[in-house]
Amino acid sequence: MNRLIIYVFVIVSHMMGYAQLNENILSKNFDIIKSIDFKLVSEEDYDNLDIEYKSDYYYEPKNESPMTFLGYPVSVASFYLTKDQKVKSFGMKILADNATLFYQKVKEKYGSFSVSSPSDYFFEKHGIFLPKEYSEEAENMIKNLPIPTVEEYKDTRTISWYLKIDRNTGKDNATLKIYNHPVKGLNFESPNRELRIVFSLDDLED
Repeated sequence: MNRLIIYVFVIVSHMMGYAQLNENILSKNFDIIKSIDFKLVSEEDYDNLDIEYKSDYYYEPKNESPMTFLGYPVSVASFYLTKDQKVKSFGMKILADNATLFYQKVKEKYGSFSVSSPSDYFFEKHGIFLPKEYSEEAENMIKNLPIPTVEEYKDTRTISWYLKIDRNTGKDNATLKIYNHPVKGLNFESPNRELRIVFSLDDLED
């Protein structure tokens, strides 16, 4: 009896693990996450701006509890697959009413960012007005730009992490990239963000 309970627990735990969308599904067979809320994408679907162009599957929670990323519910997601139905990359959207708390979770999970592209709002906060033409002064200014703090991650246009993930062939490079958008009707002064989050494994064969 105890052995049966252990087996059931292992199976349920495995299924629940993929209710979270993160780097762990990269290179995995798509069937392990696909549910009734997934739709095979056709060309007619591209008038829906939430569906990423040339993606293979679209996800929108309707019949089941939404998948999550770091505890935040995913509103929509798109998936790109290889010919043998492995996950090559995927993008998803979440809403954060306090983006600083969201990025604190990201930093706890993935560490400091690798590359960032600050917004005009970030520069203005620091009293920086970038010149439009190249000059030695502009080059020196760019070299001495402040590095965004965790509280300022939300004030970037994009922010990226380079990751190592485990695959059958060993560890491989992956990228996590987050696009920051103020929630419609608000601006960067608000803590609310609509975040597009993309995980990709570029070297996975088609």
